[in-house]
Amino acid sequence: MPLELQAKLLRVVEHKEVDRLGGRKPVAVDIRILASTNRDLHHYVRQGTRREDLFYRLNVIHIHVPPLRERKEDIPILVEHLLSEIGSKLGLPPLSLSSEAMKALLDHDWPGNLRELANVLERAVILGGGPVLAFLLSWRPSKKAPSLSLKGKRASSP
Repeated sequence: MPLELQAKLLRVVEHKEVDRLGGRKPVAVDIRILASTNRDLHHYVRQGTRREDLFYRLNVIHIHVPPLRERKEDIPILVEHLLSEIGSKLGLPPLSLSSEAMKALLDHDWPGNLRELANVLERAVILGGGPVLAFLLSWRPSKKAPSLSLKGKRASSP
């Protein structure tokens, strides 16, 4: 967001009013802002590309959610939940993973976090063809995305 737009956003947050395009007077607004990022905003403030006053105005409550690679113990429960959702969405009986598949999931670093995990599981369900999913993740350096090897067949990532 350009610095001039950041200044306008700061004004809205501080004064709780906006100027409508073509309007003659400010309009009062009752807003709350929930902002999320995977960037180090302190770095951008120091660099001068983010306004420090806006950063501190928005940073009332800071919640740090570590990436999936730092909380591997969450993967089994996330897998259970995601497989339940995917199975319901596709009208399938309860799904589970083989122990080898779970090990493959636990060994992966998950640069795409939960979205990547959900996509890998959905792909495995769609291509797997059974209630117990058996697959291995393999790394393709050229695409930097995991691909699945399903029961001896090769299923590539989109």
